[in-house]
Amino acid sequence: MIKNIQNESERICNAVQSFVDSLTPESKNYAILDFNSKERFNWHYIPKPRKGLSLLNMSDHEKLSAFKLLEALLSPSGFSSAKNIIEHEIILGKIEGSKNISKFDRDPMLYYFTIFLLNKDYNTFGIRIEGHHLSINISVYEKNIISVTPNFFGANPAHVETKNKKVFKILNNEEDISNDIFHSLNSKQLSKAIIYDEAPDDLITKTDFQININADVGLSIDLMTNNQIKKLYNLIKVYTSRSPVFYSHNLFDKLKSVSPEKIYFGWAGSPKFGEGNYYRISTPLIFIEYDNTQDSANHIHSVLRYRNNDFGANTLIEHYQKEH
Repeated sequence: MIKNIQNESERICNAVQSFVDSLTPESKNYAILDFNSKERFNWHYIPKPRKGLSLLNMSDHEKLSAFKLLEALLSPSGFSSAKNIIEHEIILGKIEGSKNISKFDRDPMLYYFTIFLLNKDYNTFGIRIEGHHLSINISVYEKNIISVTPNFFGANPAHVETKNKKVFKILNNEEDISNDIFHSLNSKQLSKAIIYDEAPDDLITKTDFQININADVGLSIDLMTNNQIKKLYNLIKVYTSRSPVFYSHNLFDKLKSVSPEKIYFGWAGSPKFGEGNYYRISTPLIFIEYDNTQDSANHIHSVLRYRNNDFGANTLIEHYQKEH
């Protein structure tokens, strides 16, 4: 497993260098920032201008290299979801245009690629690929992945009816498995799992630099049945498996070794489509949050975060302390 993770990290390092090498000098001026810049921690999931090089301002050759980089940063399923989120802007733009409610440019080219380099040897760097409803942040230290968070996937609309009357859902597992867990809980379990009277209108942690809430609330999984625990782990895997394959496997294995009384599932709202709901999963290692309340509860925000190591911040502090 360790060797596979090292190879995965090496592929990411090579993909970053290949992406940078594909850029013109002008494009590099936008795409490359200093690793120690505060901008590295300035993440968000709303439509807005960002630091970095947008797809809009890339040549065809640069775009091809950019998507190769995106593919290297994610698992096959994560890459597929990310592409769907980007392309979903076209659908959202048409919907808003038909209702004359356009507030933002809904353009799949408004996704920004930013490389935060420490030096020119590509051993230590941060990567941010970001735009509306997508924020991928990966930190590498001395050619080792040290963080894959914050990792945000969103969808608006969450449900889209196709021409043959089928429903297309980008984040179907994030939604469906959680609803299944909720429906399986008995009244005693629900009394612990429900953490708010109403579902909040967005993620509680928003875009805070680090998790700063009392996360250990809800129903601990030692109070769940074996079948419920299995479903919860499947839901956790939906989030962890967005990231590079072997890194994700290793992270999930670590989570499986956590004591059940330290893993919590919290819920608010209704699982019925259109009524709005929220959930969170808290462990000593990661924190998952999901909200679907906006736009008549057809607008999903979901995020995977480390409890204490978004952007690899704590890992870097530990390394620097050892070196000095």
